Amino acid sequence: YRLSDAGQELGPIIIGLGEWGMKWARGEMKDDELDVQLLMHDYCRRLDADQLPKKRTVIGFHFPRLRNYPNWWIKIEPGRERELCFCHPGGEINVMIRASVRTMVEIWMGDTELLAALRDGRIDVSGDPALIRSLPSWLRTSKMAHIRPDAAPLRV
Repeated sequence: YRLSDAGQELGPIIIGLGEWGMKWARGEMKDDELDVQLLMHDYCRRLDADQLPKKRTVIGFHFPRLRNYPNWWIKIEPGRERELCFCHPGGEINVMIRASVRTMVEIWMGDTELLAALRDGRIDVSGDPALIRSLPSWLRTSKMAHIRPDAAPLRV
């Protein structure tokens, strides 16, 4: 897939909307408005597969408070191809991450440090000890996580 000239021209507009949202609208969503599917697609896309073993690796996510689709898996094949699954992909789960959707969104957006959430128990991780130790190197945040929210409340 390759973007057309028209699609490429939209790039700065899309980035600008994302930056605006990170600055002005972050933190405005209630828990029931958080989209776990979008979040998991984002994590799947940004996961740094080069920091993972060169063999099939499966990262599981469990969101205990969700009634629908509380379990997700990211499967990375040796060729670095990724697949996001909401059904168990079979085989070994190398790392299992348990957290609330809110906590994972806050980490994604840069509002909560991953290591702080691990220390205070908002995230529970089990599985391969080497992968757990290297978690911050491969579970990356949004490219816009560096954008800080404005102190003023949003008024449009």
